[in-house]
Amino acid sequence: MTSTYSRACTEALAIIDCLADEEYNKIPIEKLRFLENNCDSSYLFKIDSDVELAEQNVMDETYAILLAIYRDDFATENQKKILNTLLIQNFNEKEEEKKEKYTKYQELHGEVHKVEESVPEVALVSVEKKWYTKVFEFVKRMLGK
Repeated sequence: MTSTYSRACTEALAIIDCLADEEYNKIPIEKLRFLENNCDSSYLFKIDSDVELAEQNVMDETYAILLAIYRDDFATENQKKILNTLLIQNFNEKEEEKKEKYTKYQELHGEVHKVEESVPEVALVSVEKKWYTKVFEFVKRMLGK
């Protein structure tokens, strides 16, 4: 059984192979070797040059790999800043969606994991009163009676 990641590497390599030579040469050889070493050789993925990439059946993981390559090897500093801002914004939106789903789930099913709020206090070492405290309490009891 092959992993999703190895299929994404295969798809990314197929897409990278369609780049012009000058763009292809901007990608470090180490990254290309990494993708080649981690690709699924039994998975065949072909790019239809007549159809936009967004309209083809490309995995999300492949887009993530291509995005990382674009950010590292093609983007200008300004584009990197914009891209990082968008990535942070998307991450925060996804986290917000998770919170909303979790809150809705809790409202429907009640609290799933209740944590006991009052934990009995257990001392690991017994603490004895000082001798003068015992004498003071004894005198107080004698005078109070």
